[in-house]
Formats: sequence, C-alpha cells, structure tokens
Amino acid sequence: MPAGENSFLANGVGDIYINYRPLLWGKNDWALVIPRFTLIIPTGNARYGSGSGGWGGQVNMAVTKRLHPKVITHYNAGYSFINSADYYTYAGDGTPVAKYEKNLPSKNMGASAIWLVRPRFNLMLEFTSTFSTIPQTGRSVDKNNVSIISPGFRFAIQIDKVQIVPGLGVPFSFRNGLFDGTGGLIYLSIESGN
Repeated sequence: MPAGENSFLANGVGDIYINYRPLLWGKNDWALVIPRFTLIIPTGNARYGSGSGGWGGQVNMAVTKRLHPKVITHYNAGYSFINSADYYTYAGDGTPVAKYEKNLPSKNMGASAIWLVRPRFNLMLEFTSTFSTIPQTGRSVDKNNVSIISPGFRFAIQIDKVQIVPGLGVPFSFRNGLFDGTGGLIYLSIESGN
C-alpha cells in the first residue's frame, strides 16, 4: 500500500475486483447463504495510491436468517490477502520512492438485525469490524482495527406501484478499541413494482 503525503496521491482507475457469488442455500432453506470469491488484479497505480501493486484475493461468507417473523439477522465474515503489495514514500517534490513489498492480510466481520416494528417501519442495528495491516517506513506493519456500530431506522412510502424507502443511521466509530467519532448516514431506495 502506498503511503506519504496525500497531496502526492493521484486520481485514477484502481485495482480490478472480479467476484463470483454462488447461492448455496436459498430463502426456503434454514438460511440464505451466499459465499463470495474475489480475484484482485493489480491494475491500479501503486506509486500514486490508486492500487496495491500486488495480486490478491478475498473470501467472504454472507448469511441471512429470520429468527422471528419480525426479526431478520444478517452475518458476514471474510479474509483478504494481497501478495507483495508495494510500499512507497515520497520525495519533497512528490517523486515516489519504492521502499519494499509486503504481504497484506486482513479480516472482516459484521452483523445486523432488523426489527419489523410495523409493515412499513423498521428499526436496525448494524456492526462491522475490520482487522488490517498498514505498512510502515521500517519494513514493519501496524495492526489496525476499525469497528463501527450503527443504530438506525427506515420507513416505506407507497405511491401507486412505486415504493420510496428513506432511512437514517448514526454510526459510532472505534479505532483500535478507542472511540474515533460519529457521523450520520442517509439511506434512500426507490423501487418500482410490477
């Protein structure tokens, strides 16, 4: 992963992620289970921050389970690996200087619960956590854990065959076990029926 002054990082096309998502079990089984297998192709420019510089892959498992007629839960967990990711620093004029390559593993997990309070009003609670490594100047890596807990709600407005679903969440962020801040999340979905 590149590092250095943000003013030296460029915009551009990043790495390409090719996903395959088979359906193992459907909604009529014990749970909805969908794994994801991803190939990461290093098409981005690692020198300027738009790519990792190494081939990689991801494996992720997503499970949806209805625990009660009014409570639906979602779970996911995954693992990513970038082989020989490039690490750069930057000279005073912005010229990238290659330092070393490092394998970068990371893990992620998440869960959410949706309470169907009314047919068109839901309360939601979501949690995500990532465990990653960040290259440092002395060929070392720092472990980095970011967790987010987000309570929220959504409701539906039906207009003829169109359903408009706005929602609001308040994510609380934690970095390496310490509170890191909060924010707001606005959600909007518009769906047309047949």
